Amino acid sequence: MDPPAASVGCSPMSPILRPITGTWTLPNGGNAGRSVLTLTLTSPDYITATVFVPDVVRVTVDSDGDVVPVAGYQGLKVEVDGKDRAVIWASEEGSNQATYRAALEGAQARDDLGEYLIPDLDEPITLQEILELGVPSSSPQYLTIQSYIDSLTIAPAFGQASRITTGEITVAEVNAYVLASPTPVLDPISTDLALGAAGMALEYTGEFTRAFQVYASADVADGNNKTFGMRLAKNGTTIPETECRAFSGSGANEAKLVTSWILELAEGDEVQMYLANHTDGTAFEVRRGRIIATSISGFTAP
Repeated sequence: MDPPAASVGCSPMSPILRPITGTWTLPNGGNAGRSVLTLTLTSPDYITATVFVPDVVRVTVDSDGDVVPVAGYQGLKVEVDGKDRAVIWASEEGSNQATYRAALEGAQARDDLGEYLIPDLDEPITLQEILELGVPSSSPQYLTIQSYIDSLTIAPAFGQASRITTGEITVAEVNAYVLASPTPVLDPISTDLALGAAGMALEYTGEFTRAFQVYASADVADGNNKTFGMRLAKNGTTIPETECRAFSGSGANEAKLVTSWILELAEGDEVQMYLANHTDGTAFEVRRGRIIATSISGFTAP
């Protein structure tokens, strides 16, 4: 079923309808799969005598990212590009102005995102167009729906873990990098980051892929005239570019190892601290250590 064509000076008895199509994108190009947008008709003088367009329209995205009515939707639907689409009124010439008040449902719920005037074209309108309509700068809700959603979804992820008691690192041979095995304590301030499966490590638990600034440091010691090294690793694979080395003249002195790097982490990825003895294959002590990860971008491409 195609939407009725627009006509100049049309009356409320020949309404202009606009199916909602397109995709609902997030800053990383992915779709807002678990979000539901509610559009409530607020035009008091709009007459709905000829066709049933509900006062409340609820849309989400399907597995392809296409905007579709929520499951069980009872309002008017039309087929566009092979899929059912929810329909909203459009503004007609004259006094009939179709305005909708938007709200966001779910974990990021917000009851009021402002009112939006739907343009009077007789063709489908993409949800992205609705999201970008915005409100006047004089309004206390001076933002577009999209910018509000973005402000929620690009909230930073961060976490840090530390150990301040001595632990021993056993190495198989000289120059061999191994996971810093002493288990740290996760700082409760951490958001979307948890302790890794083992050792000095952090696991990213957020939903979207992000770029992180990762920092690690350790104080190590063992005997006289020893050189130690540190590398960051992602999921058990060390990153040679992150290697740093420090020298300890005696067991009473501590080698100070510090490194930092930018890494891309997806849900479930771990960033880890690896250490090595570059003088011989003997075990050595980690007396203090910490690892910190802070997101520096909202999302990156999946």
